[in-house]
Amino acid sequence: MPLTFNKDHRRQLTPQDFERSWIPARLRVASLERIPKNVPYRADLVRYTDGIDKYTKEGTGIVFGGEHGGGKSASSIIVAKEVLARGGSVLFLEENLLIEAVLTKRNFDEDYTILERAETVDLFILDDVGLSPKSENLHLTETLVKYRIHRRKANIITTNLRKVDFDARYKTIADALRESSIPIICEGTSWRDQLEKDLHSEFK
Repeated sequence: MPLTFNKDHRRQLTPQDFERSWIPARLRVASLERIPKNVPYRADLVRYTDGIDKYTKEGTGIVFGGEHGGGKSASSIIVAKEVLARGGSVLFLEENLLIEAVLTKRNFDEDYTILERAETVDLFILDDVGLSPKSENLHLTETLVKYRIHRRKANIITTNLRKVDFDARYKTIADALRESSIPIICEGTSWRDQLEKDLHSEFK
């Protein structure tokens, strides 16, 4: 069944939504309101979430690039929350956990393996791509992403690799991602700085 997004009928998210999506607790507070309005990539996030109905139906995703702590993962959760609020399904996985799950055929629940869940959700978020040691198992990442791209399913990838390094490491999906994903560089603010301030504020 295709997703039907309606900004006037958004539901309140529950802890179960985040748990079933495997969204880490530290990222669940992510929101546009926490990104300063003068940060350039904020406008890109607004444009994508405003057009999320169109983008999801077309299978158009995002590749978030930038340095560690720049807000790549948090930005992916902002998009995920929009999908969840409109009744869609999401799965968030770090690349190394995806590879481990596929190799061990780990279950997501009694009905699906993690790989099967990753293949079928409305939005798949693959976090920290490129941090895993380079090995023969990297083809598992490429196989899954290609599978979803060919079926016009939206993907979000976060990576701190430079484009030239990403293209060299993931040759078989680099071109496919250019045709199916919007590149957004996250810089200009530090998500970890914000979390540190929150922690200190709570402590005091």
